[in-house]
Amino acid sequence: MGPRVLTSTSAVAVGAAGKKRTAQPLVGIERSAWTVKRWSQEMDLSIPTVWVMVKEGRLPSVKIGGRRLIRISPRDYMDACAATAASAAE
Repeated sequence: MGPRVLTSTSAVAVGAAGKKRTAQPLVGIERSAWTVKRWSQEMDLSIPTVWVMVKEGRLPSVKIGGRRLIRISPRDYMDACAATAASAAE
């Protein structure tokens, strides 16, 4: 699998000179954890649905400070679901 291109949301920062600048995409950096909100957005699921999946142990996660981070990418989760479905069909 090649490097993924991650783009930030439409974050706008104000530099020291007072000029607005937008965040640039992060090229070649693979995300290692996702917030519940971000994971739900990438999977097009509701936040409560993702929380249920976390609480049931279907999504590996870790709590750091007050944040719950999901440790599996949406793509890897879908690949695992597809592999499970394929092996069940045999």
